[in-house]
Formats: sequence, structure tokens, C-alpha cells
Amino acid sequence: MKVYTLALGDMANCCYVVAEGNSCIVIDPAWDVSVIDNFLRDKNLIPEYVFFTHGHFDHTNNADKFLRPRRLKGYMEKGDEVVCQLPADILEFYKGSQNFMWGKTLIAIIHTPGHTRGSVCIKIENLLFTGDTLFIGSIGRTDMPGSDPAKMIKSLQNIAQLSPETIIYCGHSYGDNTGFSGTLKNEIEHNQFLSLAIKNPKQLEGLL
Repeated sequence: MKVYTLALGDMANCCYVVAEGNSCIVIDPAWDVSVIDNFLRDKNLIPEYVFFTHGHFDHTNNADKFLRPRRLKGYMEKGDEVVCQLPADILEFYKGSQNFMWGKTLIAIIHTPGHTRGSVCIKIENLLFTGDTLFIGSIGRTDMPGSDPAKMIKSLQNIAQLSPETIIYCGHSYGDNTGFSGTLKNEIEHNQFLSLAIKNPKQLEGLL
């Protein structure tokens, strides 16, 4: 299994392509869709699933131009139906945590509200695509419409229960440390927000 990162748009949004053979999953296709199209063509990859980590514009912008020609639908947690600006006919909404099968591989969708109502993390084997819930060295904003600091803390606590060897792939390169990827172990040790969610959630609530 291979993971490819395409940083697109003015905010360096991460579109991820997870490939196994010629089959792939695309996470958060947005912005310059032609870059994604060309990449898949060059790698001879065929998307089987398209998932969105949440419905904000910077993670969904132009995704219809990616989905329609392929007659695919993008999967999104229903809590973000109200914030997503994509046409409803190209989306498949689900509610809460869900499992999907990609061949023999389990895709575990973990509902992690906080940044938005419908934020999710996508777990594939030991890989965790966290969108704007957890960044390297930081976390997503909780001062936006649909955000909820208390739910963010709970979501971070749930993420912290996963194996420390889990490899995180986040939605942007934010925080004190630069980069799109790291281990959960490192974030538990060095990400002050995640650490506080585990050890002192009341203090973290006062910061959000």
C-alpha cells in the first residue's frame, strides 16, 4: 500500500491518494483537480472510493469536477451536509462512524466532531487521515460555525486510544512543527493540545 500527498490550493490542502495495485482511494480532492487527474493517469490508478474528512470549502472546492466525469460519489458524514457547498447529487451521506471494505482492506471511518459537526478521521490499517481534527503540532479550529470545543476534546481523547504507531496524515501543514505526517506517539508526546486533552481536558477547554 502506498500513500501519495498532493498539496493543492492557496492553503496547501492535502489531497491523499492511497493506492493498492491499480486501485486507489482519494481523500479530499479539491482545488486544482487537473493535477489529481494527471497524477492518477500517470500512475495508472483507478479511484474506487472518494472520502471527505469534512465539508469545508477548502477540502471540497471543485470536487464535483473530479467526481462527475468518473460517475463517482463522495462520502461525507451527514453532520456537514449544511456546510458543504457541493451539489447533493454527487454526495453519499452517512451518519456517525462507519466501516467500508476496499477489497479485503477495512476502511474505518471514525466520527471526530469538534472542528465541524461531521468531521471524521479515516483509518486504513495503521494509517489515519485526520483532516482538520489533528495536525502535526496543533489541532483544528473550534471557533467556527458548527465547531464544538468539548466535542473536539472528546475526539482527541478517542484518537489517543489508537496504537501509538499509527501514522497520521493531516489536512494541512500547520502547528509548531512543519509537515503533513507523523506518528501518533510523537503527537501524544509533543503536541500540547493532544497532550492536554489526555491529561488536563479542563485546561484545554479554557484554551479553545
